[in-house]
Amino acid sequence: MQRATTSNAPHAADSDLPPAQRAGNAPIGLEDREAFTALLAEYDRAIARISASHDSLLKKVADLTAEIEHKNRLLARQERLAALGEMAAGVAHEIRNPLGGIALYVDLLRKDVHGNEGSLAICEKIGGAVARLNHIVEAILGFTRPVEPKLQDVNVRALTAEAAEMAKPLATQRKVSIAADVSPALNNLRADPELLHHLVLNLLRNAVEASADGKEVLLRAYTIPCTAEKPGQPLSKAVIEVRDGGPGIAPENRDKIFTPFFTTKKGGTGLGLALCQRIAEAHGGELKAANHPEGGAVFTLVLP
Repeated sequence: MQRATTSNAPHAADSDLPPAQRAGNAPIGLEDREAFTALLAEYDRAIARISASHDSLLKKVADLTAEIEHKNRLLARQERLAALGEMAAGVAHEIRNPLGGIALYVDLLRKDVHGNEGSLAICEKIGGAVARLNHIVEAILGFTRPVEPKLQDVNVRALTAEAAEMAKPLATQRKVSIAADVSPALNNLRADPELLHHLVLNLLRNAVEASADGKEVLLRAYTIPCTAEKPGQPLSKAVIEVRDGGPGIAPENRDKIFTPFFTTKKGGTGLGLALCQRIAEAHGGELKAANHPEGGAVFTLVLP
């Protein structure tokens, strides 16, 4: 009896077909190819969208992290200022009382030594020291008070011109000139005019004092484009720059330039720039200091 055997040889009808048409290797039709190409394109688009979303998410996380760190620094500074304010109020009271007495006795002494040039000179020195101490007390009290801007429309061209005019007597005395370059495209700002004027004038006076004889202080105001984070926000920011004609900021002082009570100026309180920075931050802006590539220091105020 013959047994049935299984042959591995290909079926005659199958073996006669071209390789591309044998079973399991059927050709892909034109419609299938187009569908596959479309699927690949959609896959690429999906990958691109995921990548863009990932990059956008990373940027948002970085922005939020930076904002949180900035607010934490502001909070820590506010806490230090609150503690300093309490201390300053007590110290001011304790200092002012004896200073008032000293000033009174100096005035009486002036009358007694009238005509004695040597004694009068000593009285003037004592009176000057009393005035100096009173100025320091007032500066400390002013620095520790909350900065609360009263916002209104401010004409930047008029404000910078007025600040430059008020700084001119000091500039003339120091043989320094002040040049202004205000962009006509700069619109009015929403700011506190008194606080902003104080900030710009302080920067100008510092620049004049830092400049060498015959040098120029340059005051610039212009706009820079920005991206609106929320609907209705402006698409540009205002920039006010003050560049001096001095030696620039020493490397060891760059991180301390806005630190309260730090000063390199003889007779300075070290509170002027610290207060300017507080004013900038109270307006939602920032104040930066750097050395200009062509020499001198440049202070840049950026406001929304």
